[in-house]
Amino acid sequence: SSFKPHEFVDMWLSIDMTNWHNVRTALVNRYSGGSLHGDLTDEGPWLKFVKMNIRHRASKASGIDKLRISRLLIGL
Repeated sequence: SSFKPHEFVDMWLSIDMTNWHNVRTALVNRYSGGSLHGDLTDEGPWLKFVKMNIRHRASKASGIDKLRISRLLIGL
């Protein structure tokens, strides 16, 4: 069983901010190189909803928090 996208983002944003980049890097590494068109095709919709959720969170934030959350999408 996997985490629902909103649960994943909730946990991601609840960890220490200094570790946000590590989670982003892990996702970028997992889904780079065309893997979403190969072995991980089934995870494409999940990642789409994670990104949608992050965009939503960023839109509700302000100032530096908005920027920090938005930057999590870089490379995803």
